[in-house]
Amino acid sequence: MADGFDILRKLITQENGQVKELRTIKDIEDLLEKLTKIQDSFRKQKTPHEVKVKNELDYLIRRIVSMATMVYERELQLTQEEHP
Repeated sequence: MADGFDILRKLITQENGQVKELRTIKDIEDLLEKLTKIQDSFRKQKTPHEVKVKNELDYLIRRIVSMATMVYERELQLTQEEHP
């Protein structure tokens, strides 16, 4: 990883037939909100498949939060450089 953002640059979402790169905290927050709603629908499910889906969503959300932290730090740094 050249600058730590390679994975993030490749993270995309598809909605209404449109592909969108996630570039900002707001983009990532929107995705996390959607994933959390899906995750909640699986929370009380108990079949092996449903448990597996919930566990995979949990993992995906944790990874996205980690990447969002990197983006937040970058945006904060840019803001501080613009307005010292």
